[in-house]
Amino acid sequence: YSATGFNGSPCLTFDGGDDYLELASQPFPAGADPVMIWIVAQQDELAGNAGIRVAASYGGTASTVTRYVGRTTGNVGLAVAGNGASAPAAISATVMSSRHLMRARITATEVALSIDGGAEVTTPTVPATGTTRFRIGCWSAAVSNFWKGGIRHIWMTPPLNPEQEAKNVAWGLAQRNL
Repeated sequence: YSATGFNGSPCLTFDGGDDYLELASQPFPAGADPVMIWIVAQQDELAGNAGIRVAASYGGTASTVTRYVGRTTGNVGLAVAGNGASAPAAISATVMSSRHLMRARITATEVALSIDGGAEVTTPTVPATGTTRFRIGCWSAAVSNFWKGGIRHIWMTPPLNPEQEAKNVAWGLAQRNL
């Protein structure tokens, strides 16, 4: 925890090496149940780092049964929803330097990602998510892929109508700009 780590405001801070928080056996949507995962975070990894950094993840003990949001090579956004056989990903083209609002939308037929309220990137999948654990700052399937930077807010919602989603985007962007 840092009282001033997010542009002078409080946040959880992660060093990219071994920091994470875990909640076992969580009640989040499983299988193909829909959810929206919202994260206001600061991403501090260098663009040249060729790895995945996970801000938040939940599910089972394999990549094929997890859902996660973070960044991948080139510091672009990533949202994944495992389908039981593979881990389909929606990868944005938005470079994530500094603070951003990430929103993953997972339905019974796709995983989608939006950065800072921009256009969605979607990938077809039928999620097969478990409920073994929820982790902030690393991957739920294994203690790896550690986040580097600050996380100001994480919240989950059921699918929202356009007006509700717009309100969440506006609030998240205001938090990002603190």
